[in-house]
Amino acid sequence: MLPELKAYLKYIRDERQLSAHTLDAYARDIQQLTEFLVSHFDGAEWCWCAIQRATIRAWVGELHRKGCSRRTIARKLSAVRTFLKFLCAEGKVKYNAARHIKAPKLGRSLPKCLSKAEVEDALKHAAEGKRAGRDVAVLELLYSGGLRLSELAALNRDDINLEEKVVRVLGKGKKERIVPVGRYAIKALTTYLNSASRNGGPPALFMSRQGRLSRRQIQRVVAEHADGASPHALRHSFATHLLNAGANLRAIQEMLGHADISTTSIYLHLSRDRLKKVHQQCHPRG
Repeated sequence: MLPELKAYLKYIRDERQLSAHTLDAYARDIQQLTEFLVSHFDGAEWCWCAIQRATIRAWVGELHRKGCSRRTIARKLSAVRTFLKFLCAEGKVKYNAARHIKAPKLGRSLPKCLSKAEVEDALKHAAEGKRAGRDVAVLELLYSGGLRLSELAALNRDDINLEEKVVRVLGKGKKERIVPVGRYAIKALTTYLNSASRNGGPPALFMSRQGRLSRRQIQRVVAEHADGASPHALRHSFATHLLNAGANLRAIQEMLGHADISTTSIYLHLSRDRLKKVHQQCHPRG
């Protein structure tokens, strides 16, 4: 690995506190650019200072020809842009050649959302399984709190306050938030914790025989009971059902842990039933 890339990865790990998964993705994207540069300069000696806007455009064109999606290209371009910005700050390059190169426009895909009946069916199915106590608690907490997969996997027992009916969540960028959860989730968690007595044992909230329940294991739990759905589908369902019931978008943003309200606003597109109802009730010709 190039020393500049090592220094950059250390910097964003320490300063931005990104996950190991994100760091690996950044490393792969920038490494892919370096491989392109070797071929682009036809084996001749090159340095980061030699990169121009035309070089980055040529790389983006190469990604297009290889069949990369627009979303993938946008992500790779973002990684390179921040890397070159770092090199500028370090005095390694004079300007950021990727700064003014626009990422391809992304078609906004609506997230999958389960209906209330589908959520109920998933919970009933989990209640009839071999690990009913744990699996029902997993589903209830994902749906009641709108948690991300990584957030649920990282929960410890002392993050749950059964009396206050809240859960302490460590979100992206290690930002902590307090999320209220409903009575059904509290009931499921109480049942699970009472049946899984682990005094002095591991701090993890959800356990398997091997230890803390992993992200992949949680994905399997959800898929098994929710007809192949993902944990993220329950998070989307949480937000959409709240919005359809009249919840304030800002409150949903806070509970989801979104830094920007524009991220939360995608759920407005999912609330067609509510919009139709408002139109019918309020429009003169509704």
